[in-house]
Amino acid sequence: MALSPKVAVGISIFGGIVALIAFGIHRSQQSHSRAGGHDDNTFGISPDGKRIVFDGRGVGERDLYIFDLNTKKVSQIEATLDYETAPEFSPDGKSIVYANGQPGIRADHLFVRNLESGAVRQVTVGDANACSPMFTADGKRIVFARDTHYNWGGLAASWSGGGAVWSVGVDGSRPTRLLPESVFTLSPRISHDGKRLVWWGSTKDLNSSSVFTTPVNSTSAPVSVVSGYPRDVEFSPQGDQVVYADGEFGGTGKLCVIPVRGGAPKMLSAAGKGCTHPVFSPDGRMIYYLLNGYDDNKNGLWKIDTDGKNPTKIAGHNLFDSPLTWSPGQ
Repeated sequence: MALSPKVAVGISIFGGIVALIAFGIHRSQQSHSRAGGHDDNTFGISPDGKRIVFDGRGVGERDLYIFDLNTKKVSQIEATLDYETAPEFSPDGKSIVYANGQPGIRADHLFVRNLESGAVRQVTVGDANACSPMFTADGKRIVFARDTHYNWGGLAASWSGGGAVWSVGVDGSRPTRLLPESVFTLSPRISHDGKRLVWWGSTKDLNSSSVFTTPVNSTSAPVSVVSGYPRDVEFSPQGDQVVYADGEFGGTGKLCVIPVRGGAPKMLSAAGKGCTHPVFSPDGRMIYYLLNGYDDNKNGLWKIDTDGKNPTKIAGHNLFDSPLTWSPGQ
């Protein structure tokens, strides 16, 4: 029996709507919302303290660059269509590990690049997001956060930005979970002696955050070192202290140092407000950090002595916005 033109059109429209919904769901399930603001720039310092590897604006929204702290020259590691972030040097300074997001693949994976030969090796696989990587002190393994729960739907489709703590060999071998799967971490870091982990995350009431620590492979509950609004935690080279940024809102982060076993935090007030991503220098005498406060003339890459003295601006935001055209004084 032939359908009337109105019915046929109605069926065609309905079919098109169903197809669009299905396509939208598929796209949502495959998407990954990746950060692009200054608060989310990341960097690592070479073992000799002479170079910084960082992510800045590039072909794939974020590319990787090397910044020589002595000559103030910037070189691009490679221009790719991938979104590359969270770079860290290997202990010998010859390689870097970083998180790589490829177009059409919703999970980021970890890659190791030899800076001398340019050889690149993928070390994580599967539908699990890998982020916040760092080498162990012997250079044989990589510690990172691994998330298997994808939150999809609408514009918020993405991963959590953290996950359970895992390690994997630099050749991709023997992926190993270091803490129970139920322990959710943001930016997990491992001490130089490989015995202790530290990270930040939300408190149980979700109204604030804490810095947590626990021995590697521990099954006991993690210990909260400090609460409030800490984030971006990092071990000192000696492993006896951690540095973090503490601020409830963007532009309010203050630089703080606290013993890893807990105690009274020391605020480095001279560092300014809007601090993010603090990192100790390899000799433990300085802390490098990003300033993303309300005064754009002050914002950029800074360093300060660990006693809170001599805050020094190294470069403005242009280093991250236009790395290859940046020049000293910008």
